[in-house]
Amino acid sequence: NPSLADWWIEARLKKTIQGVNSALEKYQFHESVSLLYHFFWDDFCDWYIELSKDVIAGVAILPSDWSVEEKELHQRKARSRILTILEQSLRLLHPFMPYLTEELWQQLPGTSSHLHNLAYENAPKTIMLAEFPSADFETWPAAERTMGYIIETISKVRNIRSEMNIKPSDRLDIHVATTNQEIFDSIHENEAQIKKLARADKLVLAESLDVPKASAKAVLTAGAELAVPLEGL
Repeated sequence: NPSLADWWIEARLKKTIQGVNSALEKYQFHESVSLLYHFFWDDFCDWYIELSKDVIAGVAILPSDWSVEEKELHQRKARSRILTILEQSLRLLHPFMPYLTEELWQQLPGTSSHLHNLAYENAPKTIMLAEFPSADFETWPAAERTMGYIIETISKVRNIRSEMNIKPSDRLDIHVATTNQEIFDSIHENEAQIKKLARADKLVLAESLDVPKASAKAVLTAGAELAVPLEGL
């Protein structure tokens, strides 16, 4: 089954497609480029690939009762999903980066003239004739909200690490306090990913902070708080 990150990137891709098409219809080229930049660089490259890296590489911790075939299928689906999003991203970027996107698109596995507009289905394959992406308005707001909490938590910890000059090799303890059940559940259910990307050994969730005075703190969404004890770092 698709992971939270998979649902999130699908939702972000759909919103980007809708936004780019709307901006192009109004000749707002700068807005189109800005939407594409933030999706491709921030959402796809910076977050989704990082979150999916273990699955793609075949080192993710999967259910112990899965067979070898099930694990290999899970890995193939993850790789296929990455390639699909990359392919659609290149089509979106093509009007603004024609030569580079053509070269990259030609190298992608699975690209062929079947992706062309129907009027050109028998022409030699080229991204120039590929159908420009369109999307319906079905999205997954719950996945976007949950990923928003996760990204915000990891980003705040990274900011603290940078501002306090904490070495990348130092493992942290993260404390998060919230009375918002949705935020609590989102962070709890994705604890492993947060600890991995924030380089933390422990994540403590509670309704209020109980940390040493020598702690760096940050404010999260909906009044939630985050703290990183600094003793020994």
